[in-house]
Amino acid sequence: MSIGDARYDREPGGEWTRSRRVNPFSFPADFPTYYTKATGPRLGVQEDLDGERCQIITFHTPASGLWYAWRVGTGTHLLRREAMVADHHYMITHFTSFDQPGQITAPVVAPSASSPASLISRPCGGNSHLRRPSMAH
Repeated sequence: MSIGDARYDREPGGEWTRSRRVNPFSFPADFPTYYTKATGPRLGVQEDLDGERCQIITFHTPASGLWYAWRVGTGTHLLRREAMVADHHYMITHFTSFDQPGQITAPVVAPSASSPASLISRPCGGNSHLRRPSMAH
């Protein structure tokens, strides 16, 4: 998990640790670049997700070697779910609560590796005119 210049890691069953990121995390600054030069778009089946009919769209990004499957609402045109497959890496992101305020709270870190109070909780901010979903992995 990353919040600003703080990074939080945990091994399964272990304690959270905090370290500094060299480059602070910012979303969605580089978000559009993930899909640069996508190839091979295909329409899959339609299915219901979160009460909306969604079209499955698949594509590949050769530069990064990633394969994607998006579920996009046919009425709202909002990205509802993204599945990403890479070499030894699989991820599903479920997008919800569009245009709703969000709050990111850092995990509790052991006293020996505690973080400054200013990094414990930060509201999601930014450009209010952008449609931003909440994300759950």
